[in-house]
Amino acid sequence: MAAEFHLTLIRSDDRDVVASSLRDALEALGFVPYDPFPGGFGSGILKPVREVRAFVEPARDGWVRVPGVLVPEALARVSVGMGTILHVWLGTPPMWGYLVFSDGETTTDPAALRPFLLPGKGLDDVERVLIGDLPESVQGPSDEVERLAERYGVDARKAAGMIGRLQRDIFSKIGASDDEVRRAEDALRADLWRGNGGIRLKALMACLDVPAGWRWPDFDAIRAAYIVARTRERDPDATPMPGDEEALAAVPDALDYVPIYYHLAP
Repeated sequence: MAAEFHLTLIRSDDRDVVASSLRDALEALGFVPYDPFPGGFGSGILKPVREVRAFVEPARDGWVRVPGVLVPEALARVSVGMGTILHVWLGTPPMWGYLVFSDGETTTDPAALRPFLLPGKGLDDVERVLIGDLPESVQGPSDEVERLAERYGVDARKAAGMIGRLQRDIFSKIGASDDEVRRAEDALRADLWRGNGGIRLKALMACLDVPAGWRWPDFDAIRAAYIVARTRERDPDATPMPGDEEALAAVPDALDYVPIYYHLAP
C-alpha cells in the first residue's frame, strides 16, 4: 500500500490529448521532462526543486485518470482548454483533500464540486463528509477486498465483514488474548484507506459521478508494471526478477499508460 495517493480526473475520451496538454502546461512552467525507465533518457536531477511523477491512463467511461503527483499550476492551465478538473489526495498521517480546477482557477469551495455530483446527491451530502459527519459504522473494506469484490460482483462491505469475523475466529482458536486480537485488528485497520482520511475520501467520491473503480490501479502498481513491461519490450529474454509476474498481472496493459515525469531545476 502506498504511503500517499494522488489522482487527477479529467473528462475526456482521449488519453493523448490529456497527456499532451499536461506536457505543454508543465513545460510552460519551466519543467523539464525525463525518462527514468529502461531505455529512457535519464533519472532526473539529484535535488529538483519540484518533481512530477504520474501516468495518464487510457480513457474509460468518458474520463481519463491520471494517478500520481502533479502540480496545481499545471492543472489550472490544463483546465482552460479541458474543462473542470478534479484532483484528490490521501496521505499519512490521515490527511486528505481535493482541489477543483476550472478556467485557470483553483478552489476548494465545495460548490465547485456541483458539476461532479451524482443524481440524487447534493452539496449538503458533500458538506457532511467535509466536516466528518459520518456514522461510526462507516468502516470501508480494505483496498484488496474492494478489488476482489468488484471483480466477482459481490458486496464489498459484506465480504469485509465476513473476513473480519473469520479473522477473529482464527485468532480465538490459536489462543490469542483479547488484547492481542485488538492489536492485530488495529494493525490491519491502519492501512491508508481504512483510516479516517481514507474513509472520508471514499465517502466524498461516493457523492460524485466518477469512474467505477476510480482508485485502481494506483501510481505504485502502474509504475511497477511499467518497469517490467519496458524491460521486456527492450529485451524479451531478460531474466525475470522476483515480483515481476505479479506486478505485470496487476496491470497487464501497463504500456498503454503514458508516463509524465518532469522536474524543475534549482
